Amino acid sequence: MLIAEEAIKVIQARYDSPEYIAGIESINVPNQKIYGAIDKVHTSAVLDWVRKLWNDTDNAPEALQIAAAGHDWDRSFETERDRLEDYPSDDGKPVKEWYDTHKAMHSANTARILRRELWDIVPVEMMLDVVYLVLNHEIGGKRDVDGFLQQLTDRATALYNLNEAADVLQQADSLAFFNVLDIYVDWRKPQKVEQKIRYMYDRIDDPKVRRHIKELKFENPVALEIFERVLK
Repeated sequence: MLIAEEAIKVIQARYDSPEYIAGIESINVPNQKIYGAIDKVHTSAVLDWVRKLWNDTDNAPEALQIAAAGHDWDRSFETERDRLEDYPSDDGKPVKEWYDTHKAMHSANTARILRRELWDIVPVEMMLDVVYLVLNHEIGGKRDVDGFLQQLTDRATALYNLNEAADVLQQADSLAFFNVLDIYVDWRKPQKVEQKIRYMYDRIDDPKVRRHIKELKFENPVALEIFERVLK
């Protein structure tokens, strides 16, 4: 666990670095500065959810914990992050095919940066597991033609299925969105918030995991109103 702890400290420290803060402060678009707060809270929430979902213990694999903490890390590198606004949109709404392309680029870009920045902390075999998990954090584990998770043993410990871990990471990523909903509604228009709630909820297909969403509490009345209306 010492490797994961050290790597996670490096990842989280990025959100408090002068370079990152300067990047947020340089944004001139109204309300866009909020995304910095969202990213910092979101990444910590994903890590918490991964630890909770992994067999209901805090003994989640180190590679999974590193991937959870760093799955969106390219967004903390202002000059390197993949920007959704650079892709085609239809009246302000992302075109699905290009949105999927952006998500794939975002995942690959993050995996590349993690590998570069953590090379002296994370052993090669564990980093390969981290890369696999980050590359699949938007889509979950790979499945066979019958819908069952394919078996792919991790390289660092040979103790767990990487595709199972990728599923947990995707679920944690979705759940963690709701942890920042109070902030998110101050950043995006109601229509966008509604779309995001439905998207994050629908990509969790496990009823036991979905139940966690219903148990969450919201302090922002706008967040509560939209949440209850979309998921009534």
